[in-house]
This record gives sequence, C-alpha cells and structure tokens, in this order.
Amino acid sequence: MAHYNAREKRELRKRIARGDVAPPCPRCGGPCAVVRGGPRRDVPYVRNRVVARCGACRCSVAVESGGRGAWDGAAQALAGWALAAAAWAAPSPAWGQSSAEVATPCGAREGPAACAPAPGPLALELPVGARAVALGGAFWTSGADAGAIFHHPSLLAGGSFGATYQRFRAPSASADAGGFLSAAGSGEWLGGVAGVGVAFVEHGALGDAHGAWPSAAVELGSGGEAAASAYVASVGFARELAGFTVGGAAKVVGLRVGAAKGSTGAVDLGASREVGAATVALTVQNVGPDLQMGGEDGRTAPLAARVVVGIGAGRTPVGPLDVGGAVQAVRTGGGDLAAGGGVEVAWWPVLRRVFVARAGLARTPDQVHGAFYELSFGGGFEGDRIRLDYAYRRHGPREDGRPSATVSHTFGISFR
Repeated sequence: MAHYNAREKRELRKRIARGDVAPPCPRCGGPCAVVRGGPRRDVPYVRNRVVARCGACRCSVAVESGGRGAWDGAAQALAGWALAAAAWAAPSPAWGQSSAEVATPCGAREGPAACAPAPGPLALELPVGARAVALGGAFWTSGADAGAIFHHPSLLAGGSFGATYQRFRAPSASADAGGFLSAAGSGEWLGGVAGVGVAFVEHGALGDAHGAWPSAAVELGSGGEAAASAYVASVGFARELAGFTVGGAAKVVGLRVGAAKGSTGAVDLGASREVGAATVALTVQNVGPDLQMGGEDGRTAPLAARVVVGIGAGRTPVGPLDVGGAVQAVRTGGGDLAAGGGVEVAWWPVLRRVFVARAGLARTPDQVHGAFYELSFGGGFEGDRIRLDYAYRRHGPREDGRPSATVSHTFGISFR
C-alpha cells in the first residue's frame, strides 16, 4: 500500500479538520474514505486516530488528532515570524555594496566604486517555471513542484519532474537574443524530500569588462558584442521539523563572459509553514563567495544574494471556478525591494482535465526609474500526471507610449 508524502498529508489533515467526509485525494484527485477511531487502552499514546484512504490510487495516511497545546503552537508561530523579521531586517556584511554601487554599470560612476561589477549571474534571479513567470515571478507555494529547488527548497514535495524554456527578444528585433533553460526533479528520501535542478542561460554582453554582463531581464533582448552564458546546478533537501518544513540547497554557479569565466559555490536556506489557508515561505538565497572571473586583472563578480518571502493560497472553489494566487517580496543585497504576485483561475469541465488562466504584476527596482511594473499572463492544462504551461511577460518600463524593451515567452512541462 502506497503512502502520501509530507505535503499531501498536510493537505488531507486540513480538509479533514474542516469536516470533509470524502476529501479528494491530493495525489490523483479521487475520493478518500475517512475512518475515525477513538482512544485505545492497549495503545495509550493514541488519542483520536483518523485514517484516510484513496480508493483509486490506494494511498493512505493515519493522523493523530490529539494535537499540541495552545502555548506550544503559539510559541512556534511566534518563533517563525521572529525568524522572518530578523532575516529581513538584518544587514549582511558579505553583500557589502549599496544598491547604487551594485546596479550602476562600470564607467558611469567615479571614485573607488567606479569598476564595481553588477551582481550575477542573472540565472540566480530569473523566476524559474512558466507558472511563476505568469504570476509576476511569485512561486506557487501550495502544491508539489520540483521547481521549488530554485525558489524555496523547503517547499520540495512529492515525486515530480519539470522542464521550462524561456526565450527573450526585443519587439523590434528580427531574431531572439537570449534563452533560459531549466529542469528539476524531486522524490522522497530519508523521511523527507530530495531534489535536483539545473538552469542554464545564454545571452549577449557588451564585453568582458566589469559589469558588462546583463543585470536585469530587460537587457537580455538586446544581445551584445560578446557571447555570455551562466549555469546553476542545485541539490536540495526538505523535511518537517518542529512544526515547520525546513529546507536547503547547495549549488554550483558558473558564469562565462567573452574569454573570462569563473565558478563558485552557494547555498539557499529557508523554512515554510501553513498559516490558515495560506502557505508562507522564507528563504535566504545565494549565500556564498564571489565568482572569481579569472583573466589578467583577476576581477570578481558578487553573487546576487537575496531574501525572499512568499505567500500563496491553493485554489478554492468560487462558483464554477477554482481561484488561487501567490505573492512574494524580495530584498536584494543592495537593499532594493522587488515584489510580484498573481492570480490563477481554473476550470475543469471533466474530472482531472483542468484548464488554467493566470495573470500577474511585478515591481522591478531600477536605478533610473526608481521602479517599474511588468505585466505577465499565461495559461495551462493539467491532466492526470502531466501539466503544460505557457507564460508571456514584458520586461522594462513603457516610455512615451513605446513598447517594452524586451518580451519573453515561456513554455513548461511537468510530470508527477
């Protein structure tokens, strides 16, 4: 008999607590039979046992509903929010530079910071997955998705595999300029969930000097004189601990710009927890030493360190539709604040044949404009074991009625 993973168990517990007599199976969508049992004299630690079993895929779970004390739950919740506040507000000496020093290209400043490079590579900052792109860059926190290893490793759940390809171009250009390919898989291991992921970006650059590589997605549509590429290879693990789900990922980061290249290691650390109908995730990303780019001048590239808070709610029935959404806020190493979010609407005329529409909005910090807003939208199809997704997003501000500098099209496929 098969068993549910940790996230699927939490989903069933939530539905059972709401009083659902035949909750849908979180793995296959079929109805689950719920059997309740009271305390037993021969097993004194069992208080109120609830067993849920799916008649279609034969998965089952036993839930002890004795619960923990109110003070214990409140203390853990307070500790979680204290951790979030501390990580968000605390400065990081390793990041070091102000936002102006980091984001302004070399040659546009004077003084000691004149040749300080932009953080990189951009593969560490681009949202991975067509679903996330369509939702304004916010990762869908409610549901199993191997792509979590790039966003919030604590959200790794279940057995799944997905791949995404995103293409960037300038509307006035005759050819595409940059591409972003990613793939990730996850599965249960040692009482938790392990995941692996690889992401690769190819694009142009103005040259191999300091800060010549793109520092924002809007720059990927214009190409450049020099060929450039970057990669990220990650291995992560997540499991439940003291009422939270904690996770981390170790990764190798590489960047090549013209004749210069370098690589380094980095880690992501985070935690997530269900708060009512929502799932909240906090992750510190890209903590590691600078990229040593080599070359005659021995230049370096600081990693794009970030703190990300994501909140999402799974789809809830609203008339004939199911509606959900996700939002996130990102504090960069330079102190800039980026944010994004979106709404997802699903319609299923036939059981386990779901058609999805998405729309989102992202706030992107910029040294010239302060910040600008980028629109995105997309859609998808969800079957028994497969999901197909598409997303469109414009990058950069609209000025004087002119179109954005860059647009992107993203295609994704995932299996579970």
